[in-house]
Amino acid sequence: MQKRVNRYLIISQLILFIGLGICIVLIPGYLFKKNEAGVSNYGVHFKTVIPYSLAFLMCAIYVFRGALLIPLKAVVLVQLRRVLFMFSIILIVALLTTYTYKINNVCKDIHIGMAIATFCFEIIVAFWLCYRVHKDKLNLGLLAVQLLAFTVAALTLFGVLRLLFATQLLTSLMFGIILIRSSAAALKELK
Repeated sequence: MQKRVNRYLIISQLILFIGLGICIVLIPGYLFKKNEAGVSNYGVHFKTVIPYSLAFLMCAIYVFRGALLIPLKAVVLVQLRRVLFMFSIILIVALLTTYTYKINNVCKDIHIGMAIATFCFEIIVAFWLCYRVHKDKLNLGLLAVQLLAFTVAALTLFGVLRLLFATQLLTSLMFGIILIRSSAAALKELK
């Protein structure tokens, strides 16, 4: 069971980043232009909508599948299971709001709100994972990088910087690694 949960979480993150990598290869401009756009721009282009959509959808499915396998034997595992369920829902909602965000300002505001909620969820959960579930030097270092990227993302939101795409990738990557490592550590405690 522990190995299957870990495998599902690893697969979820690999699918997400391979899908986004394919999008970057197909349309590299979002990552390399001076005024970076967000990752969700890949969800509205014909050329990248399929790998983008599959990346988010399959990531959510594998996170959900991992959550279903977590036994409810300890409080931290119950909490971890809830976090994984919430994360899979956030991924789906973020994906769905991508398709409509260019229709009008209301849809754009909903999507931006969802992006902000995703950033906040990931940073709060990363803190919880690092301090409640698996506190070690590597997790704390990953959290520090995630916090730096989160800060740059906030400065981008307020118009001080223009590094949205890079910060989205970096915060998601750090969160994914922390999630995988911490979940494995929590499940190992059962042995």
